[in-house]
Amino acid sequence: RVPHRPLLEEGDRGMAEAAEGGLLAAVEGFSPSQYMQTAQGTRFGTGTDTLLGGHNITLGGKTILRADVVVDGELAKVKVGRQCVVGRACVIRPPCKTLPDGVRYFPLQIGSHTMIGDNSTVEALRIGSYVSIGRGCTIGKRSVVSDCCLIEDGTVLADDSVVAPFTRWRGTPGRRV
Repeated sequence: RVPHRPLLEEGDRGMAEAAEGGLLAAVEGFSPSQYMQTAQGTRFGTGTDTLLGGHNITLGGKTILRADVVVDGELAKVKVGRQCVVGRACVIRPPCKTLPDGVRYFPLQIGSHTMIGDNSTVEALRIGSYVSIGRGCTIGKRSVVSDCCLIEDGTVLADDSVVAPFTRWRGTPGRRV
């Protein structure tokens, strides 16, 4: 038999506490007084956040929406995973496509542990998990950003772009680095 050993040694306790607060530490200037918190731990900035079509919006636990964020779920579903951070003045809306018989809206899905920088606009079909989108980025309509990607500040991804996993993109138009 293997003797019982604690999961964390005594010296590792500080690292565990730091990891536990890691999401909040990643948010610059986080102050609990600036947020309202739900029972699941999701935080909304006390600024002028706008959630349009709340019945179509699903926010995972411990997700943080900073001030002045707009999430538009009026015409299609928007799903944001767990422990995501959406920066100030971001716009998240489902993508659309004009077809001969009218306009069609598609659902938008954002994976868990994703960070979206301030002043970014997202109209993608899917953003994977563990993705970092920089400040001032535009993710074009119907784009697909795979898991574990880095989109640098100011990058503009064209409509219908596909970003492979474990890649880094920058520029206008966005190109793989």
